Amino acid sequence: MYYEERMRLITGHANRFLAGWKRPEHLTNETAMTRLRSTAEAINKRLPASLNREGLEEVCSDIFQAVSESHRGREWPDVSLFAKCAEERGQTAAQAAPV
Repeated sequence: MYYEERMRLITGHANRFLAGWKRPEHLTNETAMTRLRSTAEAINKRLPASLNREGLEEVCSDIFQAVSESHRGREWPDVSLFAKCAEERGQTAAQAAPV
């Protein structure tokens, strides 16, 4: 997959996921979009580039499930939590990928 395709897919997942949480009050529409892009970028750069669409969909589901299980607040989780979960899932996906 190309970078733009991966980012669209990850951003879509993140947008749907974050819709279930309260947006932090200090974020404007513009800064919320910036935070969404930062979240997607943090996830993307921690995943193997070799993942196909199906693999990326599966890993994204795992990442967002892990974030949901780890986050204790009502507002959007920090980008760092997404990055941590993506790092863990990315390593697992890289090890499971055929060589």
